Amino acid sequence: MRKNTILASLLVFFLLIGCESETDENVNPAITMAGTISGGPFVFCVDGEPDMVDGITLDSSDSEGSLSTWIVTDDENNILGLPPTLEALGNVDFDEAGGGTCFIWYIRYEEGLSGLESGMNVDDLEGDFDLSNSIEVVRNETRAGTISGGPYEFTVDGQPDFVTELELDSSEALGTNSTWVITDDALNILGLPPTLDDVKNVDFDGAGAGVCLIWYLRFEDGLVGAEMGANAADLEGCFSLSNSIEVTRLNAANAGEISGGPFSFCVDGEADFVSDINLNADNASGSNSSWVVTDDQGVILGLPPNLDALYGVNFDDAGPGLCLIWYLRYEDGITGLEPGMNANELQGNFALSNALEVQRNQPEAGEITGGPYTFYVDGTPDFVTDISLKNESASGTNSTWVITDDQLNILGLPPTLDAVKGVDFDSAGAGVCLIWYLRYEDGLTGLEAGQNAGNLEGCFDLSNSIEVTRKQGANAGTISGGPFDFCVDGEADHVSGITLDATNAAGSNSTWVITDDQGIILGLPPTLEAVEGVNFDAAGPGVCLIWYLRYEDGLSGLEAGMNANELEGNFDLSNAIEVTRNEPNAGEIIGGPYTFYVDGEADFVMDISLNSENASGTNSTWVITDDQLNILGLPPTLDAVKGVDFDAAGPGVCLIWYLRYEDGLTGLEPGMNAGHLEGCFNLSNSIQVTRNQGANAGVISGGPFEFCVDGYPDHVSGIHLDASNASGSNSTWVITDDQGNILGLPPTLDAVQGVDFDGAGGGVCLIWYMRFNGELQGAEVGMNAANIQGNFDLSNSIEVVRNAPNAGAITGGPYTFNVDGNPDFVMDVALDGSEVSGTNSSWIITDDRGVILGAPPTLDALKAVDFDAAGPGTCFIYYIRYEDGFRGLEPGWTFDEFVGCFDISNSIEVNRIH
Repeated sequence: MRKNTILASLLVFFLLIGCESETDENVNPAITMAGTISGGPFVFCVDGEPDMVDGITLDSSDSEGSLSTWIVTDDENNILGLPPTLEALGNVDFDEAGGGTCFIWYIRYEEGLSGLESGMNVDDLEGDFDLSNSIEVVRNETRAGTISGGPYEFTVDGQPDFVTELELDSSEALGTNSTWVITDDALNILGLPPTLDDVKNVDFDGAGAGVCLIWYLRFEDGLVGAEMGANAADLEGCFSLSNSIEVTRLNAANAGEISGGPFSFCVDGEADFVSDINLNADNASGSNSSWVVTDDQGVILGLPPNLDALYGVNFDDAGPGLCLIWYLRYEDGITGLEPGMNANELQGNFALSNALEVQRNQPEAGEITGGPYTFYVDGTPDFVTDISLKNESASGTNSTWVITDDQLNILGLPPTLDAVKGVDFDSAGAGVCLIWYLRYEDGLTGLEAGQNAGNLEGCFDLSNSIEVTRKQGANAGTISGGPFDFCVDGEADHVSGITLDATNAAGSNSTWVITDDQGIILGLPPTLEAVEGVNFDAAGPGVCLIWYLRYEDGLSGLEAGMNANELEGNFDLSNAIEVTRNEPNAGEIIGGPYTFYVDGEADFVMDISLNSENASGTNSTWVITDDQLNILGLPPTLDAVKGVDFDAAGPGVCLIWYLRYEDGLTGLEPGMNAGHLEGCFNLSNSIQVTRNQGANAGVISGGPFEFCVDGYPDHVSGIHLDASNASGSNSTWVITDDQGNILGLPPTLDAVQGVDFDGAGGGVCLIWYMRFNGELQGAEVGMNAANIQGNFDLSNSIEVVRNAPNAGAITGGPYTFNVDGNPDFVMDVALDGSEVSGTNSSWIITDDRGVILGAPPTLDALKAVDFDAAGPGTCFIYYIRYEDGFRGLEPGWTFDEFVGCFDISNSIEVNRIH
């Protein structure tokens, strides 16, 4: 490869073309040629052993150049060394350079070459020289990094063992390939897991007892000996092994198997011992042994050293619960083997056998509450509904309720509390019962109806008992008649037609009882005639109940003002006959009065409300009448009232009412008169709605108008008002912007047509006609027409568009170009468009007389114009914004010939010279 400096080449070029008056003597530069080198390429492993190149040859048959040397560079061409001869090159130790890639070159050169120094770059050599081809020297360096975790010690017990917390620090690792290596303690390779996850998935329990070593390996291609069964000490190639982590696998203890039981005892003060437990220790192993007694959570209760000691344990002393008996084999070093510790937390090399269960039962029935109960046998079911069981400490596998007589003879065995509450004690006749709750274990005898609870045998516990006394009771018979429904209206209301069936009645005393619907006694008429003489209208609204009562002496609570539900004694109340006393109350309605204008705009009574705090009555509706009470409508709900459009009714007066009533009301129909309603009802106060005729502005026509803001007055004309249906005592014209803000209030059409819209500047105006009655609020310049309040109407609007194009300002230049055949562009022209306006736009290029040469439509198009092609002269660049209808934007025209609404920016000058 021949390299000459750019400066030398340029010097020769200028000497050849610029020295016509010089001597004709030729100057012949020196010629250098390095020749060709061969050998390699070389691949070494950086391992502390010297690495030299050999077999390199130089073909210098065509070499030229006074001076020569060998060059060693890195892969960026930085010079690392300059061996003067091939022999010196052969003595270079490439191992000392560390990992990387080198290149070997041969150079021939002449005096004056610069840059040929260690630390410089061959790309920066300057002078007369030539470099040969290069030979690559690759220096591989491997580093396996560091692994951490462990050392690990596992027990071979059939449970998988993993090195889950093993970690690799590979921040400085080197090597093209990698793997993990597991060896025994003699370095024989047992496995080659490719990844750390694979290592963590190795089950070391499956390898049996022994010692493993875990290594991490980084290596280059060509490694020999990395195979299962080979020895890691015999690896050959370029590689690096990390530190190792030891995994020790110990044989596990085995407790064998125990049999016997399970055992079930009753905690009753009598000693309970286990027996007939057998130990199968054929496969047991472990230097030490013990028996272990735990609770069902694994807490150690005792450690009998042998089977005889276990047989001596009195399990009755432990109280109720569950014990587990285990056999333990273990090696020295076990921890946690103490009473009070948990067998689940034992640590060390140990094994527990299977467990034998010892159940210690101590039934506890708890306490029952309720009663005692006294019932009257009167044909009406009697239940112990409020009986309850307090069983926070209750225990026992089985349970039932027991009902006995007062001699403990079992009458029934209800299985649940609900079943007890479902027993009808009235059907048992007069007598005394006892209710018990029983908890017991399997094997209980004597628990049968007809047996005696005093003879129960087994593991059980009976609760306290609750007494149920059953006495013969009174019977009131049955009454019939009614029900009665009255309206509280000042007219007397009496019941009639009530009859008494006393066929089965019993009881020394009797009376009639009148209560409210809560049972409060209102009166005690002694006879049926006295009941029929009661005026129920005088009681006011509500519900009465009429009863017949039979009772024995000693009854308490039978007084007016007391509650019949709280009577105490031997009595019976008949069925009741209901007397309903209706007094509808419509409550009060709030809102209004309302005054609307009939103007085609819907009118609603949106803020009306009902105070129904004291309202009553089975049925309800709203009623709308005219001022003569003729019913116009019956909206069923307040929302329906609020949905009525009173504008649609035309001018007049409405009244809104709320009605509460009972079934049977007549006359409640549209077209009828509210003054003629008949039945039990009440009307609220009324709210008046007055509907006045509203203003109407009519319709205006003309336009729309479009002007150009150019300093010349702009007036509207030809506007016409159709006032054939207009109404309203006052009128005016209104001019707003497009947001409704009032700009002017011309009183007449002539005043509107006299407005100069050019003076308003660019924007949109709306012209309206307004008719109104009385005073308005908000009809002022500066206010918004949407906020006008009063009786008014605005016509449709006519739009007036005021166009005011603004071309803004352009920057760049001025430009001066040489007409030399090379394209010239105005690349830095820019537009300040912050305030530009106008529907359309273009760029304009004119000559110095204002004649249009071109109209590039966009800034990109302008920047693409080659001004060199126009030849010498002066150009001007403009920007224009304009509205539709504009004419004159054509090559050959001038600005004076433009017609339409437009604006032109400042200009930028472009001078084109030779």
